[in-house]
Amino acid sequence: MRAFELAEWIDGHRPVRHDLAQSGMAGEIPVVRPSRRELASADPDELTRLIASRLRVDRRRVFLTHGATEATSWVAVYLAGRYRRRQGRTPTAWNPIPDYPPLRSIVEYAGFRRARAGSSVDVAIRSHPSNPLGTVTADVLSGTDGVQARSIVIDETFREFTSLRSVAEPDDDRVWATGTLTKAYGADELRVGWAVAPSSEAERFRRCHAILGDDLPRYSVAAGSATLRRAPELLRTSRAIFERNRRTLERSFGRSIPLAAPVWFDRVGDGNRLARAALRASVLVCPGALFFDPTGVRLCLTRRTFPTDLTAYRRVRAHVVAA
Repeated sequence: MRAFELAEWIDGHRPVRHDLAQSGMAGEIPVVRPSRRELASADPDELTRLIASRLRVDRRRVFLTHGATEATSWVAVYLAGRYRRRQGRTPTAWNPIPDYPPLRSIVEYAGFRRARAGSSVDVAIRSHPSNPLGTVTADVLSGTDGVQARSIVIDETFREFTSLRSVAEPDDDRVWATGTLTKAYGADELRVGWAVAPSSEAERFRRCHAILGDDLPRYSVAAGSATLRRAPELLRTSRAIFERNRRTLERSFGRSIPLAAPVWFDRVGDGNRLARAALRASVLVCPGALFFDPTGVRLCLTRRTFPTDLTAYRRVRAHVVAA
């Protein structure tokens, strides 16, 4: 599978009348654009401080990146090298299924050997809240699916849709966190992400980051800082849109659907068939096969048009399921 086949599916099938494939709030909430003064005084240290403040971590643990996937890649490369040197063998890693596809690709390209559930591994990498399930796992740091990991890397891209604190806050030696402004803040045009290292690894990781990392564009630094200064206002809007759409989803299906993030995995049996049928009706959803689970499709609850789009999807779904 190509590393970004999910993005190719979404971008390659637009425009459509009913878009249920966009997992971020881009276009739904105002993009924060920096003032001339903010742009002139763009300061990566200030951006780092603002991120650290929201995560409630020491700023010396925060490393700027161009996005969460890049951040996870750096962490994976660092941990793969560390475990290889320390243990003199190919390190092992585990991802849950379904999960965000680039995380699975990162494991491969960083040089890990993929391990099965129920085993002890060097590194576990996953999204939390889950993409595509939209759910949280209570034991995300204490072992999932019988897996016990020496290091845990959590992509927290969707966390700002919730009241959850960052997994990095307790400063557990095992735990790394990554994030971005592209989802709850709708800031797709900014190239701002971050990795948070445990204090025990921060200085060693800093050397890796210095080799691999590039400085962020001045505009992204300034706009990222301006966005975080307006975080309460922006998050009230994005969370309200998500919650309104979640209630619409529950009413439509007549049951409780507890979600922590604006994505939902609708298990229908043959997700590829449903996704293709939906596309013919100009409804864009993401086939579950892109998340390594072909039994369903991912729907996103980020558009203000969600009620209308969901109605169109339900018509196609009813026809496919009944056939």
